Amino acid sequence: ESTFFMHEVTNDSSWLVAGRDMVVSLEKTCRVGKCGYASVKDIVKKSLQDDMPSFFMSETCKYLYLLFDLEHPMRTMNGGEY
Repeated sequence: ESTFFMHEVTNDSSWLVAGRDMVVSLEKTCRVGKCGYASVKDIVKKSLQDDMPSFFMSETCKYLYLLFDLEHPMRTMNGGEY
């Protein structure tokens, strides 16, 4: 969420790079099967646990999507102000 808002406020492309790195990391580390993501159980061992918190889809994925959708109506409502 913070990456989206920081890019929105600063228009600094480094936030897009950070978002891209997050997506690559999630795909590489947390993706399980064809349609799910697991929580990291141990960062050193890179082991996962059989759990996907509800906020992952409702917050993490939503704001990553919005970060890269520069034409989304949310960005242009009320002149772009929140």
